[in-house]
Amino acid sequence: MRVSHVLSLAATLVGAAACVDVDQNFVRPRVGVARVYEGDLQVTQIGADVNVRPAVLVLGPDSLPMPNLEVRFSSPNVGSVVLGAIQRTDSLGIARVGRWTVRPAPGVDTLRAVIVGVKTLTITSVVAPPCPASGTLAVGDSVSGSLTNGDCLYSANRRAVAYTLTGSLARNSNMSIDATGYVGRLALERNGIQQGTTTGDTTATTPTGSAFSVFLGSAVYTVVATGTNAADRGAFKIRSTNSSTVVGCPRRLFLTRGAATTQAIGSDGCQYRDNSLNLYFAHEYRIFLQRTERIVLRMSSLAIQPFLLVLDEDAANILYRTNIGSPTSVVLEFVAPYTGYFTIAGLSGGTPNSTGAYTLTIDP
Repeated sequence: MRVSHVLSLAATLVGAAACVDVDQNFVRPRVGVARVYEGDLQVTQIGADVNVRPAVLVLGPDSLPMPNLEVRFSSPNVGSVVLGAIQRTDSLGIARVGRWTVRPAPGVDTLRAVIVGVKTLTITSVVAPPCPASGTLAVGDSVSGSLTNGDCLYSANRRAVAYTLTGSLARNSNMSIDATGYVGRLALERNGIQQGTTTGDTTATTPTGSAFSVFLGSAVYTVVATGTNAADRGAFKIRSTNSSTVVGCPRRLFLTRGAATTQAIGSDGCQYRDNSLNLYFAHEYRIFLQRTERIVLRMSSLAIQPFLLVLDEDAANILYRTNIGSPTSVVLEFVAPYTGYFTIAGLSGGTPNSTGAYTLTIDP
């Protein structure tokens, strides 16, 4: 069950001491947010400079920028070149590597960013173009395939097979993969950018499978089937069921831009608490956004008083919240402060322990 959040929480301590040499009188800074700002999950041509120079963001417990912190960038991969490796956070709490040239071989390149005394972050770039689709997958249907030595090279040197999927507001999907002799994984992409993944899933459909649910906007997506390890080869089957019911507090529940869904929050939902420790139930969704992307969230209900939160990916730090709106609807507009996954929490506000149906929409 999800650990309860106190709604007044603005930030929590994150990270541990990085393994770097520091002065014995060094005092560890207290931070609220330390994470990749932009430049993660890029696709880069072999031996080329990344399109966006990676940067990290550091905010204090008060959510204000922390300037003048030392950040050391490096890559452990042979052939990967890092210039301008030692940087300091600026007045916005941002430090950006001077230059990163990826390795001259396909696969995945890694950049480490050590925020001295705070945390080590990992940034990756896929050194290959996105996998081309070899077939189509319709919501509600299934497709069978096989991983072979000649298939597209995906992240972590895994072989992959991709399929085109067309989404619409009326078609939401539970997606699963079952493999023969290995653990299958799925990723949902749009224009080469990941929108959802089974990575980290602990509710596999079978011992050799994994699953996630996604609420789709009207767009064309790519579904990528891989194994867990680089050596995985063999048959798999992808199932896409047209089911949109959310039960409990799932971890692998994703939204895409332009999506809409009608659900009912029950007493088995995610748990949040206010300053008086009153209990409120919620549904949590994950959404991937690029830095500076703007979206508008709308939550309406005739059964509960809706309330919206935007948190980081792990739902540990509250980034945005609605004020108490009308008894039936609230709107939250925000611009993504960094590139990555965010958590959207729709709460049964108003009366503690209340449950009921609601509609959530995301306007691009």
